[in-house]
Amino acid sequence: MASLSNAVRNPIVRNPALQNRRLQSNVGHNCGHPQHRTRSRFSKNLSEHSQRRPSAYPSGHPSGKITLLALVFLVAIVLLIGFVGNAGHVVTQKLEIQNASDSVAFSTALWQARGMNCITACNHIVGESTALCVLHEAISGPELRLGLRKNTQENQSLSRRIQALKRAAPMGRIPNPYVPPPLTRLDKKLIDFVARQATKSDNASLTEFATLYDSRITLKREISGWLMAKSLANLAFLVPPPVGYVPAIAAIATHVTASVNIALCGKEWLYLKALASYARAATPVQERILAEQLIPALTDFAGEVAGLTYENGESVRQPSSLIASSALETAEQLWTDLKVEGTLPTESEITLPVEYEPAPQSTPTDSSWYENSGQPAWGSDNPSVSQTLTESLAGIESKLNKSVRRLRSDISELGDLRDELIELADETRDEADSVTSSSLAAYRSEIKKLDELIDETQSQIDRFEQRADQIEAEKASLEDGDEENVAGKSQNLSLQHIPSQLPAQSEVDSHWLHATMPPLDQMRAPILGLMQRHLKKSKAAEHYEKWTNRYALIAAWKFRSGQRLKRSSQSTATWSSEEQPMGLLVLVGSYVNNSNQKGLESWRDQSASSQQEAETLFTTLSVTHRKYRPLFSPTVFDAPNQNGITTFALGMLYNANPKSQADLNYQGELGWDTLAWHTGGNGVAKWGSPASVTSAAWPWEIFDSSANSPLVKLNWQAKLMPVTKSSLENSPTTSDLPPDQQSAVALAVEHSELLQH
Repeated sequence: MASLSNAVRNPIVRNPALQNRRLQSNVGHNCGHPQHRTRSRFSKNLSEHSQRRPSAYPSGHPSGKITLLALVFLVAIVLLIGFVGNAGHVVTQKLEIQNASDSVAFSTALWQARGMNCITACNHIVGESTALCVLHEAISGPELRLGLRKNTQENQSLSRRIQALKRAAPMGRIPNPYVPPPLTRLDKKLIDFVARQATKSDNASLTEFATLYDSRITLKREISGWLMAKSLANLAFLVPPPVGYVPAIAAIATHVTASVNIALCGKEWLYLKALASYARAATPVQERILAEQLIPALTDFAGEVAGLTYENGESVRQPSSLIASSALETAEQLWTDLKVEGTLPTESEITLPVEYEPAPQSTPTDSSWYENSGQPAWGSDNPSVSQTLTESLAGIESKLNKSVRRLRSDISELGDLRDELIELADETRDEADSVTSSSLAAYRSEIKKLDELIDETQSQIDRFEQRADQIEAEKASLEDGDEENVAGKSQNLSLQHIPSQLPAQSEVDSHWLHATMPPLDQMRAPILGLMQRHLKKSKAAEHYEKWTNRYALIAAWKFRSGQRLKRSSQSTATWSSEEQPMGLLVLVGSYVNNSNQKGLESWRDQSASSQQEAETLFTTLSVTHRKYRPLFSPTVFDAPNQNGITTFALGMLYNANPKSQADLNYQGELGWDTLAWHTGGNGVAKWGSPASVTSAAWPWEIFDSSANSPLVKLNWQAKLMPVTKSSLENSPTTSDLPPDQQSAVALAVEHSELLQH
């Protein structure tokens, strides 16, 4: 069994003699054929050779030289496999490290894009908050918030005028044959109610100014004017018939028109009273919440995002920012996950391409700038009355003057008639002296009739003269008092608190005002529509537009300068530096020497220096490194670069919004901007643009204006760019690299034309 087992395990016969016998047997078996004989000789020679020299193989197989060649090929195949494996390993490593560079560069640019979108959003919220402050402040002025009180001479004079005219204006005040008494009583009640509403608070000091003051003064002038028209119409009733029939008809028409307008003035006075109640409730709230908390918090947050503070009107770079710390944290995580060494600019070097707009100029605007002819948006404070009232006053005065002239003419004719009657009476008396006694009674009767006619004519002349003198005297008295209705400059207390140091001409181009005007124009449009519909007599829409434009300028300046209006007495306040100045962030180069250059920044040019500036501002270079060890036999397959593998990537921050020009009265799309208006080519409002007005019948319809609000498109984005030679030479990333990576940078700079993404 042991022999069998060995035979199975060793099937090759190891006995040379037994092997030779098998060969001989085979030879004898095939000796008949010539080929077999050849094989026999070969077998014989092989047998002899085997006997002379032992076989090299224990099994007895013949030896060969093919093995050496196989070994050579095997070594070549092994080398090829190692070469291909190492090449694939290098490519894989290169891709992994390049992807790491791309990821870090893109994520850094993406964080910067998020920061720019955040700053743009903050700018818009600040502008909208400022617009809300302006909308509230323009109603009653800062005087209501500060608790100032004053009763102006202008207001008192108009009140006295209304009280005086209240007694002379009711229809039929003078008994006449033209007006029935019931109309007189009804008209008197209407006048008493409106006059009481307009003058009942005149003994107390006024607390609301700006739009409310101007609107109420305009209403008082309107009420006074219509009372004046009614008083003149009453004078027309003094003209006796038949001369008085024509002016009486005109006087009645004037009374009807005036009464309707006085009733409308009374209605508007009640509306203004309700608006004043709203102002008293809302003004302190908007000041404490918006002006003192929200706006400073938003400007501070935008500065933290960008790593900037606003000191003495200039931008001061901080060691870190929210965006830089977030970008580096993301990069560190990527480097750890991808097992690479990476380099970015330091936290103080990862910046956003923004700076604070320059501080307001210290040179105040020349007073001529405020004139209506030079700046229509500033508005005028000259008193005015409605065209309807002017025409009505002119019409009734013309009719009255014509009636007086006609009355004087009739008096003259009656005087001539009286003189003729006197002459006739004298002649009749002379004739009566020479007549007989039978005719004397007839003459005396004739003389008596003439004397009675003369007396009647004289009485009529006296009555006409008295009426004419009364008309002229009362008309002169009314005209003397009416000078206060149209003369003199407005005594609105808000005018006294417009800051004299306001550089309005330069403030018009401030970034803060550019952010404020579009939402202000959109939010006040339905308010102006309501005022035009319900407050026509008081011209509240004109006054509100004027004061919102003024306070928009003042609000932007006061936030940017730190100036605040503080109460100094019961009726006065002064501007002083009470708060820290604030500013909005703009793109670098948007303002040069306080001049607005938005859209014309130096980095927008095509010159080499401009492109270099743009690359510095808007790109970030990422460098990634990993030590390399060949996959197979580092001794045979030495690393191509003993310094490891170093890759570069360039992330770019950009704005995808289009750039388009708008009309000179509007803001256009600037593309790269920290306001990012999306205008559709039509532009959005800026200071001086015509005010938008939307129709509104009810107060709650002011909230429907959101559909017409100016659009903003936050469109700062990130992308990868080909690495350029200048970015390698000038980027802060490459300034402090280790020597092994510096050599890679030097090689890349030398062959920069081969750099690809």
